[in-house]
Amino acid sequence: MGGGIAYLLTFSESGLALLKIVFQLQSLMETSRAQDEAKRQKAAELLIEMANCLGEIEKEIRSDTPELGRLVGKVRAYIEAFPSVFGPLIENQRAKDYASQFSILFEGEPQTYGRMIDGLLELKRFESEDAVDSAHVNASIATLTLVQGQLEALSELIQFPEAFRDSSAEEAV
Repeated sequence: MGGGIAYLLTFSESGLALLKIVFQLQSLMETSRAQDEAKRQKAAELLIEMANCLGEIEKEIRSDTPELGRLVGKVRAYIEAFPSVFGPLIENQRAKDYASQFSILFEGEPQTYGRMIDGLLELKRFESEDAVDSAHVNASIATLTLVQGQLEALSELIQFPEAFRDSSAEEAV
């Protein structure tokens, strides 16, 4: 890896890009009227698995000797499954588009972990060399926790859509 500070800043922002993807998906799911409970349940379970995996990845990144291969492999498998799980809920093409956006952050060469994780590891390395301030590194890594929470919230929205419907809008009709 190379490219200096601009490269590092780009990678430190990848967590924000991931959060933006999840917010967009959440907005789309709020308007989804899919009634098939089994399909909603499957989608909610996929999001919970992704959320749990991101939480584990964050812990590993913060450790002295991160072991990320298995976890990144799991995230990649979840991304690969995303279109078939979410296609029935939000249309196939939209599901493929979201999977593609996730892939940009997590796909890479076999010996790499993808743009986001490699970038966070690189930030951590530069922090150990005092080239990047620890507050910046911690904030960048903490975006994984934010995304984890949003994925969990989105899972609940998918599982229990009636609990999140605006009752005042229904009363006005």
